[in-house]
Amino acid sequence: MHRTAVMSDLGCRFTCVCLLDYFDPSIKVQRWCRVIPEPFSHKRAEEFISSLDLSMESYEIVKSPDEEGGLLLVFRHRAYKLKSEPNDLLGLFRKSYQLEMNLQEHGYEIVHCTESQAIGHMASGYEATLYMPKVEKQQIIDIATRNQVFTPKATRHKLPARPLGVNVPLSLLRNNEISLMRQTGPSQCT
Repeated sequence: MHRTAVMSDLGCRFTCVCLLDYFDPSIKVQRWCRVIPEPFSHKRAEEFISSLDLSMESYEIVKSPDEEGGLLLVFRHRAYKLKSEPNDLLGLFRKSYQLEMNLQEHGYEIVHCTESQAIGHMASGYEATLYMPKVEKQQIIDIATRNQVFTPKATRHKLPARPLGVNVPLSLLRNNEISLMRQTGPSQCT
């Protein structure tokens, strides 16, 4: 979705795509995590979070953070669910992105990682992990059909195969003389 939006901003009429059956079970939607280094205390978190009109509610993780939903801030010995009013998905992602930007402006070097990597980072000295809300495929389609995009690193798609090294000049993708219809005769199109 981000690449398509950027291509449009660059004035491209076309973009290269790989067509897949999005609902194929081999295509997984996971989430990116943000690992926050020390020193990042509960009190410091409250300051950043309240400035964004988010609330922190104590949250008991039943299984493991990667199986829980919602926007979670997980410390070594406690966890919080971050909530926003209204509680819309894109708004929550925007606020989490702003939280990340605010932390970086205050010198925190945020590390983006997978859910499984986040657990390892916490064991090796990072103070907290911000788990993005879990998103279902249908929610992603709903957002896309409204011509909206998620914030960067909101979702992580795992595909069975991904084309690499597709280098097409922007001039070709912007070309107004190219048609999607191919002429096969004087007035026939296929």
